[in-house]
Amino acid sequence: MILLLVPFLAYSTKKFGKSVKKKRKRAQRRISMVTHKVGEAILGARVIKIFNREEMMGDKFRAENQRYYREMLRVMRLKEFTKLVIDAATGIGIAVAMWYGVTLVVSGIITPGDLASILVAVYMVFTPVKKIGDGYNTLQETMASIERVDKLFDIGHEEGGSIKINEFRKSLRFENVTFAYEERGPLVLKDINLEIKHGEVIAIVGQSGVGKSTLVDLVSRFIKPSSGTITIDGIDINEVELHSFRKLIGIVSQDVILFDDTVRENIALGRAGATESEIVEAAGLAYADEFIMELPEKYDTVIGERGLKLSGGQRQRLAIARAILKNPPILILDEATSSLDSVSEALVHDALEKLMKGRTTIVIAHRLSTIKNADRIVILDNGKIVDIGTHDQLISRNNTYMKLYNAFALSSDNS
Repeated sequence: MILLLVPFLAYSTKKFGKSVKKKRKRAQRRISMVTHKVGEAILGARVIKIFNREEMMGDKFRAENQRYYREMLRVMRLKEFTKLVIDAATGIGIAVAMWYGVTLVVSGIITPGDLASILVAVYMVFTPVKKIGDGYNTLQETMASIERVDKLFDIGHEEGGSIKINEFRKSLRFENVTFAYEERGPLVLKDINLEIKHGEVIAIVGQSGVGKSTLVDLVSRFIKPSSGTITIDGIDINEVELHSFRKLIGIVSQDVILFDDTVRENIALGRAGATESEIVEAAGLAYADEFIMELPEKYDTVIGERGLKLSGGQRQRLAIARAILKNPPILILDEATSSLDSVSEALVHDALEKLMKGRTTIVIAHRLSTIKNADRIVILDNGKIVDIGTHDQLISRNNTYMKLYNAFALSSDNS
């Protein structure tokens, strides 16, 4: 009679366990939002302060915390309700067993000692059943967390080819390349056909949002073309082994990424096994050595998350030093001097000019001298290449370039 309750308890535990798992997933999403709000507040502390939004951000944080609290409350209620169901079923089962057992004792079929032994055995059966129910709910909670981690592992890894290359000799070619961020979304780049020769300096200009950064991201294989091919020395870059391909490319962008580590380690990211003298030399070429030597622990100074302990210009110079240390044959400069003051910009520009010599360089820039000195200038408009030529050629024939050039000149005069 007692064992007839076990299937009921097993079914109830499984049913409630699924609900616990579902609600625990919601709670996990909520706690991720809470930590996201904390990260945003730390990174954006200056913006929050200057716009007097401390109270608003505090309210948002408290609201997210409250949502997490409510989700966790639902989880706890369901877990406790599961225990209640098991306890109630156990109590009813024991009560029925006692009633039937007493009836058998009165009838003389069993002795009181037999009844006592049976009740003790029943209690010993239900104790592990309760523990199994609690364990199952705990397992479902854990599975909810594991499945969220599994989603990260399920994200497709970058797939590279098997061809290893150690140098860049001839050219980088775009052949009928189009790109959209979503499968059926609008095209960011359309039918790009471009050959960038070894040692050539290419400047890419155009209004904001025309696809300049997307174009250089395709070169680095951070994204893949929706259609068309990009080749390096005649080899499709999708067939080239990723590690060997990216060894050939150095990037300095306007969005500088630094790590919460020492100055030395952030520069040394440019090349594994770099010596101290090579790191110092790279810093010197980027005109970073002068401010590094003024830091409390010089090259051993920890610069904070994303380099928050440094100024914008100092962060930019560290990024340039990192690229100099890598010494790549292909260099991508995505508005690399945008965060520098006029004095630092002039110094770093000289260093970049030396770095660019003998390298294939793709420049996205608003600095007039960089654009004018480029071997060729590519004008992007609405995701398409509308013209290619030297500065003198374009200024005489292309109205779009003339407008861009005048805007750059006005910006330079104002600065």
